[in-house]
Formats: sequence, structure tokens, C-alpha cells
Amino acid sequence: MAIRRRAQAGTMRSNDPMVFLKPGAELLEVALPAGAEGRRLFADEKRAESLVLARLMQQVENTLALHHCGETGLARLCRDGRRIGTLLLKGGNRHRC
Repeated sequence: MAIRRRAQAGTMRSNDPMVFLKPGAELLEVALPAGAEGRRLFADEKRAESLVLARLMQQVENTLALHHCGETGLARLCRDGRRIGTLLLKGGNRHRC
């Protein structure tokens, strides 16, 4: 929530794509466990990486998406992340969601 408030207040360069890519605590708290889970569940590294992406989409506030898509776009990003994660865990293909 702090990221969202700072982006809306204009104290953060919201249109800078590197804001999301900098490894902050929240990013690492989501990505590292998701990577371990993906490697444990899937022999295919691409599926493991897709699970990490799905978890990040669900949980990490993306200031670039918020800036360009607003609250609705950020909500869709989270929803799509849940959909991809569920599909992967059920054995589906991330390209067919």
C-alpha cells in the first residue's frame, strides 16, 4: 500500500519500469519461496519460472501497471496471476489460459 500511495502522490517515478524490477523485500519474499515451490513441483524449469511470475502477479504491487492501467488494471493483473497459478498447478499450459 505504501508504494501505491507514493505513486499516486507523485513522489515516485511511477513510469519507470525499473521501480518494479528492483529487488525489494516484498519482491524477494514472494519470488524466492515461489521459485523453491516451482522447482519442487515441476521438472520443467519454464513451468517453475511461470509459477514465480504468477505469484508475483498476484502479490507484488506493480507501480508501472498502477500508473498505466489504474486500480482496475492492477486488479486484473492479480486476477490473471491467480488464474495462471491455478492452471499450472492443475497441469495446464500457461500459454492456454
